[in-house]
Amino acid sequence: MSSKEYYQKIRQVLALKARPAVKVVLIYILDRQGRNGTAWPSLDSMIRDCRLSRDAVVNSIKKAETKGFLEIKRPDKPARNRSSHYRVILPDFEPKEPVRKTDRLNRKNQSGKTKEPVRKTDRNQSVKQTGNQSVKQTVTTHSNDSLNESLTTNSKNAKTIFPENLDTPEFLKVWNEWIQYRTEIRKKLTPSTVHRQLTTLSKLSVTEAIQTIEKSIENGWQGLFPDKKHIPAQDKTPETKPLCCVCGRPSQVIMAGMNFCSDKCRQEKLGW
Repeated sequence: MSSKEYYQKIRQVLALKARPAVKVVLIYILDRQGRNGTAWPSLDSMIRDCRLSRDAVVNSIKKAETKGFLEIKRPDKPARNRSSHYRVILPDFEPKEPVRKTDRLNRKNQSGKTKEPVRKTDRNQSVKQTGNQSVKQTVTTHSNDSLNESLTTNSKNAKTIFPENLDTPEFLKVWNEWIQYRTEIRKKLTPSTVHRQLTTLSKLSVTEAIQTIEKSIENGWQGLFPDKKHIPAQDKTPETKPLCCVCGRPSQVIMAGMNFCSDKCRQEKLGW
């Protein structure tokens, strides 16, 4: 068997619709075939050389035999020294040649189908047919673009209104540094966050507000956190408790719709 025939048979095995283990076993038997076209490798040698498990080799031999890819001649009396004779049977195979550009051009010329170039008159007719739809689409797109541009310009041109106590050049300088810092960390300030931050800073003095901004920039924070000492405490009204109806002290017991601070006052008033 010449090398050309050998490689052709290997291509036939690779083209078969079978599992990879079956193909490996068939290629191994083809490699061991002699002049008479048979091979008689032992099961242990197939397991060792194919690098497969025992079950995989046995199952692949059975599947190849059932599909007709392998012909097995077993010995009359099975023994360790006697092995089966295998013959690989492959269907007719015609290898496909690679398609080249010249072949494609020849096929196109043979078919005679050529695309005609699109002319301006055809384009004008198609535009007239779909004229109304295109006009509507352009109007809607232009209107949407104009709305988006107007919104972006209004948001950019919106001026920040500073409180009266913070409208100083020192605070404005630090505030611009704060805006630049937020843009550098890719966390731009929205108008709502600017309004809330300015309202919290308006409760502080100018120096305290500047200190809070500088502190957040130094620590790499994303928000402004003023010290609790600088925040004015809220007025807490003391809770008023009901008074005793006898002595005027804060009551602890309610009996018969009246407040009493102790049992003595209750006995004096009610007698029990």
